[in-house]
Amino acid sequence: MLRDEFIDNVTTWNELVDFCEEEGLSFCDELCGEDSFNEWIDGNLVSWAHEHSWQDLMSMLNNYDSICGADYYLWDDYEGGYRRADDSDFDDIKNTVIEFMDEDSRWDDSDEDEEEEEYEPEPDPDDVEPTPEEDFSFGEMFTAGVGCVRAINEKALEAARQQDKAFAEFANIRVNLSI
Repeated sequence: MLRDEFIDNVTTWNELVDFCEEEGLSFCDELCGEDSFNEWIDGNLVSWAHEHSWQDLMSMLNNYDSICGADYYLWDDYEGGYRRADDSDFDDIKNTVIEFMDEDSRWDDSDEDEEEEEYEPEPDPDDVEPTPEEDFSFGEMFTAGVGCVRAINEKALEAARQQDKAFAEFANIRVNLSI
């Protein structure tokens, strides 16, 4: 990805996390989505219950409940838990990624990333051969088409009449034989 594309197009947490994963960067490792956050809380409930009183546990869960509903959470070493990741966190991590990619020269070159399109100039109006005149006008072709449809329908109708007549004769023979 080009540096400018990253700056312009990576505007959400999901895009930033995907970019870090694709590039093998660890800057987003301390982030987790809501599902991972809920799993982390579920996994720690038993140990918290053993370590704290029920009042402390309820207070802890109320604190976490107040941050629920975020797209992403960021690990806070000082607090020893997750907190809601906000816009300033996003900007900080995005800027860190930009600085790292700049220092490590990992951005794609514009020449390599862009597909080379072969330029085909518009034909010169003097060089273009004129379209030949049609042998038939649209009205003439439409009328001929209607005539063909009528002929097909008449043949189908005649074939149906012949089948009806043949069936009637067959049925009449069956009736006469049974009498």
